[in-house]
Amino acid sequence: MQKIIRVAAIALLALMTSCASPPVRESPRVASPDTNLGGTWIVSRAEFAGNSLSVPLGMELQISGDQYRIGSVTNAALLSDRGRIVLLANAPDAQAAHIDIVGEDGPSQGKRFPAIYRLNARELEMCIDLAEQARPTEFASREGTLLVRVTYTRK
Repeated sequence: MQKIIRVAAIALLALMTSCASPPVRESPRVASPDTNLGGTWIVSRAEFAGNSLSVPLGMELQISGDQYRIGSVTNAALLSDRGRIVLLANAPDAQAAHIDIVGEDGPSQGKRFPAIYRLNARELEMCIDLAEQARPTEFASREGTLLVRVTYTRK
């Protein structure tokens, strides 16, 4: 379980829900890729279900175009995850950008996680629903949920 929580925290995505769940109910209006997301990101803070998570050293999120990879550059034994990100057109009053994380290889293979993100020059913050149920509406993880909130710093 600890391994799974670590991967989830780092992973934008890498995850653990194993039961099938209904698809995210949202218009699939795909937006143009956000080229500012590209690069290598290191986790600076992470929480899951309202609890702080410690992150193994060497874990990185790499984004290139619409592809992501999460894994350790120092410990190949840690789980890694790979897939793509889908940016969605936001409602005019949205406080955060909408994104779906689609697992293609690793613990989240075959899963689609609704998420939100915000980005500035040095930080990327994401809130992801690992239950694959509903897009988060704020940058918070709460006890009793499968929400993961991660803040990354650009490497």
